[in-house]
Amino acid sequence: MNGKTLPTLIFGLACAGILAFFTLGQKATWVGHTNAAVNFVVTDAETGELVPDATVKVWSNVSRFCEDRDQPEFVVHTDQKGTAAPINIRCMCCGSESFFENTYVLELPEWCFLAKAPGYSSSNMQFLGTDEHRKSVRRGKPNATVTVPVRLSKYSSVKAE
Repeated sequence: MNGKTLPTLIFGLACAGILAFFTLGQKATWVGHTNAAVNFVVTDAETGELVPDATVKVWSNVSRFCEDRDQPEFVVHTDQKGTAAPINIRCMCCGSESFFENTYVLELPEWCFLAKAPGYSSSNMQFLGTDEHRKSVRRGKPNATVTVPVRLSKYSSVKAE
């Protein structure tokens, strides 16, 4: 190597390192709103099968991060197959993007709910804003989706004497 090759090589590597640092090390953080589809899935606690004709009663509290619904309480019904139509709501979301990560957080509405169905005991009161439900959020177009599982136990056939 001649005397100019080594300094040129070091300078080139330094420039490449600085360029990589500024492009790969950049992180964009964002905040916005998105439409979210909340899907209640009511299943039999023992078999895992969908429960037809179940009702999910929802109480909607005023939320800082989601649009308020017209009704403070409403009911969702599952059909004969055991599926319910999704509830659409607009909520705040945020995240960050970089070469190394891509995060997404959807703020869930402040709802509490319980489910019941013929032949089953009512579920306990549950809250939508738990970590379990936050983890079920899936990013998508045109909506983010939140799958909310609700498990019901059949009435016991044994009678107390």
